[in-house]
Amino acid sequence: MPSFMSRRVTTFASKFHFRKGRISSKNAISHLSAASWPRSPSRSPTPPSPDIRPPSGLGRRASSISELDVLGPGLDSPTTTTSPRPSQSLKSPDVPISSASSETPSWSSNQTRRTRTHSSPALLHPLSEISSVSPPQQPQPQPQPQPRVIVTIAQSYELRSPRLTRLQARQCPPVPLSLIFAHIPRSGLPVLARVSKRFCTAAQITLYRTLDLSTSNADECIARLAGVSHLATLVTSLKITAYPPAHSASFQLALALALRSMRALKHLTLPAFDADLLAATPLGLVGLTLLADTLPFAFFDQFLSTRPDITRLALPLFVGVPPGAGEVPTTAVPELAAVDGSPGLALALASGRPLERVTLRIASTLYDGLRPAALFSALGSQLKKLVLVLAPDVDDRTRGRLIGALAKAGGGLEALELCLEGSSDEVSLQSLYKQVGTLLPDVPALRTLCLRAEKTTRTAEAEEGPSRLSVWTRPPLGSSLHRISFPSGARWELEHGEWVRIDY
Repeated sequence: MPSFMSRRVTTFASKFHFRKGRISSKNAISHLSAASWPRSPSRSPTPPSPDIRPPSGLGRRASSISELDVLGPGLDSPTTTTSPRPSQSLKSPDVPISSASSETPSWSSNQTRRTRTHSSPALLHPLSEISSVSPPQQPQPQPQPQPRVIVTIAQSYELRSPRLTRLQARQCPPVPLSLIFAHIPRSGLPVLARVSKRFCTAAQITLYRTLDLSTSNADECIARLAGVSHLATLVTSLKITAYPPAHSASFQLALALALRSMRALKHLTLPAFDADLLAATPLGLVGLTLLADTLPFAFFDQFLSTRPDITRLALPLFVGVPPGAGEVPTTAVPELAAVDGSPGLALALASGRPLERVTLRIASTLYDGLRPAALFSALGSQLKKLVLVLAPDVDDRTRGRLIGALAKAGGGLEALELCLEGSSDEVSLQSLYKQVGTLLPDVPALRTLCLRAEKTTRTAEAEEGPSRLSVWTRPPLGSSLHRISFPSGARWELEHGEWVRIDY
């Protein structure tokens, strides 16, 4: 039995050629490159399948064999001398070697060979590079990139970056809510303030920008402004016509604290003069109204000298003795442009100041020492708007002298308003119309005329139309008068030489 097994092993081993020693690694595949492959014709060329790729990690021999797999059809395919059978995976093309080398397409020499460093599957070439049948496609000309258009409408639903959002906000800024809230009733603003923080801010600006406090809510509101400074900074106009009935020193202190925080305050109305309160007001105050009937001389001598920014001063109830023409310092309110007060007060402040809007509250007559000619001469020709408020004690003679003096000194007057306090009958109104009719030819720059009075008998508005205008509203050529308002409320405008009633 052992002899039989040794005989079979000897027979099996004789079929192989063994060489002594170990083959060098550098000659491991030299027999493949040196051998010549048989050129047996085949029925059709078989290109290497792009779906079959050698696995990675098999060493240098697998990479070297992979290089042979990607050879083009025009390259010589070697055969080994030790193996008479060609490899199944390496088949030669169906042409002789001489013709194959001479008819190799020009694109075959540009085929990219994969190096050994590209044996990883992640670094394999695309399938189009290892295809040996179809030539590569010619590069198509790329179209020019279209300029990018930034959509700035709110209907775009694309994701936007913060930078694009800021750019869009600058191009299409949102409408300020404070402009919209200004047309909403104040009673509805607290409800809108609960919508969002933006609505709350806009509602606070609208509510606190202009404050007209009555005696019932003045105490609570002033205490709120004194404790919350950021709300006080929103106030630009504060009007307190009367103090609360039971106000004490604590109210005065809270009002002073609130005034110190009102850095944006421009217009202030107080029921009386208080040096401590006025000292707490900001220096940017431009309009001051005091509802006091008497004022100390320190108000004209000291306080007005420290307020050069005031341009409007209203003392409508002042009936005391006004200062003389030379008693008010020239440094007091040098930019004063509007005055509301008695004729003596206007005469004292008119010197050296550019008064353009004056409201004269006339309660005296010629018998009481009123001098209309000196008054309008002091106001000067820079006067643009004049409001005459005539008390019931002013007689027709005094009123006629006032209008006559105005006709001589009011050449630059553009707007005139006559207000008759108390009740006026039809006889008084008819006298007023005639006196004003004599004024119109002497004031060619007059554009607006307003007559106000409380009539004892109701007159139809139609009666205060062309029937009365035909008497004295035929100004000479060059007159600018084109709007008239009557005591009944009727308004007429001159259009193309014809008076037309305007309904508002």
